Amino acid sequence: MNVRLLVLGLLQQRPMHGYELKRIAHENRIESWSGVLAGSIYHALKTLQREKLITTAREQKPSVRQRVVYSITAAGRRELKQLVKQALAAPVRGFPTDLYGALLHIQAVSPREKNDALARQIDSLEAEIADWSSARPKQLGESVEAGLLFDNALRHMRMNLDLLRRLQARRPRK
Repeated sequence: MNVRLLVLGLLQQRPMHGYELKRIAHENRIESWSGVLAGSIYHALKTLQREKLITTAREQKPSVRQRVVYSITAAGRRELKQLVKQALAAPVRGFPTDLYGALLHIQAVSPREKNDALARQIDSLEAEIADWSSARPKQLGESVEAGLLFDNALRHMRMNLDLLRRLQARRPRK
C-alpha cells in the first residue's frame, strides 16, 4: 500500500495528529500487511502538507502540550480518489513470493536446514495468527470492509500455515 493512500484515507475519516496516525498504524499491524512502515508516516505528512493535500492546525488542550492536527483538503480528497482508483486497477498479487520461490526449490538445502527453516516459519506464523486473532481492526474505519479485510488476512495466514505444515510433514523422495 502506498503511504499516501494510507494517510489520506485515515485523515478522510477525521483530523488527527501524527502520533495518532502512527498509533493506529501500529495497533492495526499496518507494517505486516501493507508494506507501509509506521515511521514513514511523518515523512508523508510533511510531503502531503507541502503539496497542499493536507492542512495543519494547532490543538490547544490545557493539560497536554500543543500538537499539530492534520486535516485532508479538497485537493487531498481528489488525490485519495485517484490513489484508490489506481490501486483498484492494479493486478492482485496475493502471494508471499520470496517464500514461495524458496519452497519451490527447497530441495537445494539439506533436510535439516529445510526442517529448521519450516519450523521457524511455522512458529512465526502461529505467533502472528495468535496476535491477530486477539485483536480486531481499531480505528481503521468502522466499515464492513475493514472487518472483511482483517478476516481475509487471517485466512491467508492460516492457509500459508497449513501449506508449511504439509511441507514439513512430507517425507523426502528417495
